Amino acid sequence: MKEIFSKISEQIMHSPNLKHLILAIGLKYNTSNYIKVSNYIKNNNINDSHFPHPKDKLKYISNEVFTEAYHKSKSLGELLSQLGLNHSYYKKLHKKIFDLKLDVSKFQFVKWSEAEIECLKENYPTKTEDELKILFPNRTIEGLQTYASYYKIKKTKKNVSSNLQILLNNNLESLYWIGFIMADGTIDLKRGRLKISVDKKDAAHLFKFKSYIECKNSVKNYCQSKNAYGISDLSEISLYNKNVIEKISDKFNLKPKKTYNPPDCKIFEQFEINQILSLIIGYIDGDGCIYKNKNGNIDIKIVSHESWIFVFEFWQKCIEKKFKTKIPFAKINSSKLSQINFSKKQIIFELKKFVEENNLPVLERKWNKISYS
Repeated sequence: MKEIFSKISEQIMHSPNLKHLILAIGLKYNTSNYIKVSNYIKNNNINDSHFPHPKDKLKYISNEVFTEAYHKSKSLGELLSQLGLNHSYYKKLHKKIFDLKLDVSKFQFVKWSEAEIECLKENYPTKTEDELKILFPNRTIEGLQTYASYYKIKKTKKNVSSNLQILLNNNLESLYWIGFIMADGTIDLKRGRLKISVDKKDAAHLFKFKSYIECKNSVKNYCQSKNAYGISDLSEISLYNKNVIEKISDKFNLKPKKTYNPPDCKIFEQFEINQILSLIIGYIDGDGCIYKNKNGNIDIKIVSHESWIFVFEFWQKCIEKKFKTKIPFAKINSSKLSQINFSKKQIIFELKKFVEENNLPVLERKWNKISYS
């Protein structure tokens, strides 16, 4: 077989389509060889760009190949898999079977119940094939895969070694990272995923986070991503642990689409003032800005969606209580965004002193702007 497949590179440019190529290298044109040659071309990065790649792939599958796959298949899902097609071809598959005068009732299709669909959504991401067979004794694995694809249910990726549990221990560094996640993180409860994205220039900060949670996941870089400030390159890390991520979500009231769904202020009542301060500093490193204002003085500003105004008001009271001084009220600014400013030198110096005394892993490019002189 290796000798036959070695002919593919020689013959492919002389073949107008896949069927011609299969016959040219001395193989029979059947389902098995159709799939084997297709996979060989794909896995070896052989250029087949001159082959027709239509939107309707079924048109380019011969009646002979289709009929052979039909007889080998025990379900419509298995037939789709045999032909290399996805669930969107279901109706066309029925028509093809009818046109070829084959018996569609062979597959004994039973309509999915709402209970089955809910069970699939709940269990497909995490269960093994053997476990799914027990849960769905009247369904084939191919059928489950087809319906999972239709409902956009994805397998949860295997956990890569990390100690995400540490984020639940309430120490100051963990709460710093929770604040940072509130700003720059995204939680996907269905997939059991926590994703943190930052500007590429701050990629080193993700490596600090990796070190803290003892994580082996890689930090990935993405080019030219649009954001509120234009176009920038991003660095990103994704972590998978459904059980722990659900606990983090529950404890800190972190929700999907958190920009528009801030946590309930009641969740902060479980913490002491220093713990809340660590969380605020983490949020500053995510969505805050430390800069020189028009008077040449250092200012700290946090801006977010207008729905965050109640959180900012709560944080304002915490800062005032901690440092026994008043600061400007959190407000909805002219752009209809929530905004809070820490512009008093006393507050800014005390915040930096708190960072230094507790060795918080802050973004140095921000906090180095603050000088005591």
